[in-house]
Amino acid sequence: MKTVKEARLEAGLTQAKMAEIMGIPKRTIEAWEAGDRTPPAYVERLVIAELERIGEKMKKYEDMSVKEMTDAQLVEVIDSQSSYADSKELDELLARADIDPTQEPYVVNGEPQVDPDDIYEEAKKKLGL
Repeated sequence: MKTVKEARLEAGLTQAKMAEIMGIPKRTIEAWEAGDRTPPAYVERLVIAELERIGEKMKKYEDMSVKEMTDAQLVEVIDSQSSYADSKELDELLARADIDPTQEPYVVNGEPQVDPDDIYEEAKKKLGL
């Protein structure tokens, strides 16, 4: 049986993103992966199964370009990513929502004014997602 860490890495998630998606404290995940703590066997099976499901979901989009994805598919991919940095999917979603995060009101005098999460949520709202 694979470990939680192996399943997480195969799904392409960081510990932080896994914690966010699954509602498990990051420290708990760190402790499991370091061998400091062991989850109950049923919890480990459920967590690994969910990580495998996430990994399979992401694989179905590997061969698609961002232009081919629907808005909902873009959101699904973005939500599974470990970071917004260099996310071509997020760039595409913002373009579809006619949002340029490099312009006012998002940036004033070169300084970011809005949290990236807020910009992402605004884009989803504009697109009805």
